[in-house]
Amino acid sequence: MKRQSVWQRLCRQQRAGFVLSPEEQQDVGLRLRDGDRAAWAALYEHYKIAVWRLTARLVGNNSAIVADVVQEVFLAAAGAARRFDPEQGTLWSWLTGITHRQAANFWRKEERACRWKSLAESGQIDVLQLFESDDRFLFDTEQQE
Repeated sequence: MKRQSVWQRLCRQQRAGFVLSPEEQQDVGLRLRDGDRAAWAALYEHYKIAVWRLTARLVGNNSAIVADVVQEVFLAAAGAARRFDPEQGTLWSWLTGITHRQAANFWRKEERACRWKSLAESGQIDVLQLFESDDRFLFDTEQQE
């Protein structure tokens, strides 16, 4: 089977309705800035699969983790929609940036959890004390790392 170029796949996906044309992207982008619910539905319907696939490449194929990160992507997009500028780039490039940031956040949380687990297993911290103490103890312990 012959490999398709990225451009060929994008054109095929656009014809199949999976991604929006540049004109549609600009229209949806402007409507997103205005808080149009139909624009959100269009954004989600046209990009949910692409965001899912990109997220799976970045965080692994555990569907529960991917679903959590994808949800964070669309929540972050909702929070940043008023700042979206179609003149600065496409919806896909905007969503890609948000996806990369959310994947990085996921890996930072994973690393932090591994550090806490390692400290607990080595006996350097008492896990029960963490739950019984106030938030100041948690903050002081993180600062020492």
